[in-house]
Amino acid sequence: MTVTPEIIATIATSVLIIIGCLGIVIPVLPGSITALIGLIIWALVVQSVEGWVVLALGGTLLLAGMSASLVLTGTRLKRRAIPNRTLLFGVRGVSSACS
Repeated sequence: MTVTPEIIATIATSVLIIIGCLGIVIPVLPGSITALIGLIIWALVVQSVEGWVVLALGGTLLLAGMSASLVLTGTRLKRRAIPNRTLLFGVRGVSSACS
């Protein structure tokens, strides 16, 4: 049995998607981004119609989930009367810590 790049990419993608699913449940791990990276790697390596379709569908669902999370977080903050500048300071703090 020969190990091809497609097999390696499929195994790596499977691991990244499992980590992504765990990350959605356990907030410490980066869930959606990890799964999306796995799908991108797989689609680029496999280079078939199926790879691109899975990337499009999976990416759409992951981005919809991340968007819904952001909207729901903003709604909760407004309900508790927390000002929007708190989010701005948080984003600014994260961006300065990453650079």
